[in-house]
Amino acid sequence: MEHKTFINTLSRSCSMDTKRTGVLAEALKDIIVRSLINMDDVAIPGFGTFSAVKTNEYVAIDPVTGQRMLMPPSVKASLRVGSGLKKAVLKSIKD
Repeated sequence: MEHKTFINTLSRSCSMDTKRTGVLAEALKDIIVRSLINMDDVAIPGFGTFSAVKTNEYVAIDPVTGQRMLMPPSVKASLRVGSGLKKAVLKSIKD
């Protein structure tokens, strides 16, 4: 689903205008981003938990040349899907 379609669908289901819905969606994104920057988890019951995952630097070896490369540390965003969402998706697949 594209962003515009998501905002329109959300605004209809909440009986709100699309402009206000867009502002709320942007605010939600900003809260999640700020929390992940601070290495804090964001749990949304029934949906899942967003978290920042750190990886340490490591040495990678190119399989073709054998050259060793130092890969820098990184931080990636992760979503652990909640049980409510898992159950809903699995139920829809079974039906």
